[in-house]
Amino acid sequence: MILAVVIVNAIVGFVQEGKAEESLNGMGSLISPRAVVQREGRRQSIDVVDLVPGDVVLLEPGDRVPADLRLLRARGLAIEEAALTGESIAAEKQEDAVAPDAPLGDRTSLAFSGTLVAKGQATGVVIATGTATEIGRISGMLQAVPVLVTPLIRQINRFSHQLTFTILGASILLFAFAVLIRGSCGMMR
Repeated sequence: MILAVVIVNAIVGFVQEGKAEESLNGMGSLISPRAVVQREGRRQSIDVVDLVPGDVVLLEPGDRVPADLRLLRARGLAIEEAALTGESIAAEKQEDAVAPDAPLGDRTSLAFSGTLVAKGQATGVVIATGTATEIGRISGMLQAVPVLVTPLIRQINRFSHQLTFTILGASILLFAFAVLIRGSCGMMR
């Protein structure tokens, strides 16, 4: 019985760990490993980890946005933002500023890290990288999600504790009984 409880507990824990790890790995795959930037007056391809706020990034169709960008120039730009907003239609982007407190889906002058350029071209300045980006903030929230303890898991844990103490008590009583019987038998000789 103890073995069955331990196995069920291990399986449930393993499945929950796997789902959490899969979610975090999925977030990592949203970020492109390279970015095309304008540095020192020339176009360069650099690793995304080398991007810093203030870098000017060039975007074309098919590119993953490497960091959160404030658009400086946008020509017919549409970006797939389903990972952030849940919208199935690509969001039309422009360089005109929007209110700072606008909802995420209405921030048309920003391109967010991990989203995909569907059409058009743009130039934007990096305003956030890594965990400071919107996708980084979401990833941080995922890591902060507490472990889900279902009523079944609580019952299994409670049952396993009760069973453990019952078996431990029975073992102690059996041991004491065996010692007393052996002691009694030794006195009879």
